[in-house]
Amino acid sequence: MSDYLWSISQDGANNAAPVPQNRPRRRDAVNVRPNVTKDVIAIGSGRHGQLGLGPAATNRVCKKPRLILPATDQVVQLAVGSRHCAALTASGKILTWGINDSDALGRDSPHQTNFYPLEATAFSKLGLNACQVAVTDNATFILLDNGFVYGWGTFFGSNGVYGFLRAASECHQPPIRSQLYQSTPVQISGLSNVKQLAAGANHVVALTHGGKVYVWGSGELGELGRRIMSRHPSNNLVPRLVRLPRQGVKGIYAGQHHNFAIDTSGRVWAWGLNSYGQTGLPCNGSFGVDNTVIEPRLVDALADYEIRHIAGGLHHSLACTDGGSVLNWGRCDDGQAGVDLTSVPASHFIFDQAGIERILVEPVLIPDKDAMFVAAGRDDSFFISEAEQRVRAWGSGEDYCTGFNTKNTIPRPKVVRKGDVDFTKFDYVGCGTTFTIIAGSPGVVIASSPSPSLEGYSTADSSASESQDTKQMVLDDDKTDASSRVKIESESLSPGIKSEPLSPGTKSEASPGIKLEP
Repeated sequence: MSDYLWSISQDGANNAAPVPQNRPRRRDAVNVRPNVTKDVIAIGSGRHGQLGLGPAATNRVCKKPRLILPATDQVVQLAVGSRHCAALTASGKILTWGINDSDALGRDSPHQTNFYPLEATAFSKLGLNACQVAVTDNATFILLDNGFVYGWGTFFGSNGVYGFLRAASECHQPPIRSQLYQSTPVQISGLSNVKQLAAGANHVVALTHGGKVYVWGSGELGELGRRIMSRHPSNNLVPRLVRLPRQGVKGIYAGQHHNFAIDTSGRVWAWGLNSYGQTGLPCNGSFGVDNTVIEPRLVDALADYEIRHIAGGLHHSLACTDGGSVLNWGRCDDGQAGVDLTSVPASHFIFDQAGIERILVEPVLIPDKDAMFVAAGRDDSFFISEAEQRVRAWGSGEDYCTGFNTKNTIPRPKVVRKGDVDFTKFDYVGCGTTFTIIAGSPGVVIASSPSPSLEGYSTADSSASESQDTKQMVLDDDKTDASSRVKIESESLSPGIKSEPLSPGTKSEASPGIKLEP
């Protein structure tokens, strides 16, 4: 990697790398935009505007769910990254909010933090028809009705910024900033007839209507499903076909650093980081990068289940079956499993040096549920029940991410009841690093916590509020949580990954390879 990661020259910021200017040849539509509008609700903490509620200190922590965007704002689909979010509206507009230090929001903004959902004007100017939005830690991607994919932002690697387009990264050595950060939408070459996108921390997975899977990104931990050449790292920025069964794939799912694919026979395949057995494949318990699964492998542990939906978190994963049961595997030392660990056979665990259950190497069932959707965050988990369409949460309560007005661990799934959730029929949960976004169709109008008015609002207004408000902003329990935050960040560093201050946009919490101590 060292032969590629260069120092970035700010002096060349205006010398943008050449990007394709011609729009792709128009194709017949192969994708349809969703048409059911949703309430969008935030939970957790957001120093960088991830909650979308405004710059005031009181709007940077949601101890219980609060409404960001009512259904009247016409949001039909969402994507949640580590520090920014994107939403697709019924008219095809893209709304973004959160951190913009990597140009991930898709609009000109002189300030890094954007506290309100606003239109990604750079995409709107192209007049393209969006059908899905997906986000990584530092980039945003749009699937069009004709099967093409556009995107902007950048990818990061273990040593900092990695780049976005191969051609831009190679045209000047060392590359300048504007060649590593894509500030305006550009077509992702090599992709067509795409039907679904899934995104992890620094990689993207695309599924075509023909059942083929393509992956691109920084790919340092096996996320790309192939061996990579360290001498030519920019090749990773080009979508490449993943070797999967010939009969094709019907669904793709991305964790932070690992992926799942369900083939047309219902079998589950996995690849990527496996330091805590999060792929569902055998794990040797060394908690290091040696557990990376380079190429897709069949997950035998799920062979007896008809899997409906899968979610990958940082070090754990979960799935729901066609019968509504929830399966959980991977890291389990902070309530991630959602079951009483004493009821699970010891053979299902890998223990740490202190004899504590650390890894579930076999999926465990959360019984008697009717799940239709699952989601996984850093150390928290969620599912949505089909009958009631309620959100249930469990796991680490760090940053209030579970929605129960507590930072304590929630050991078993509980219904999220407080706040602006009483009348919404949920169908989506997305997990960021310190926050959660839930969404669904309202049964009645929610009036207890109206979304902030955006009339007359501009990024300049955000800046003025931010500069004044940041000085006095103190998150609840910030002092008492300082040591725990340091612990989380330090234990997430991999062997070989430097622990110096991170480059803008880097997400330390998503870094792999935890070294365990007694």
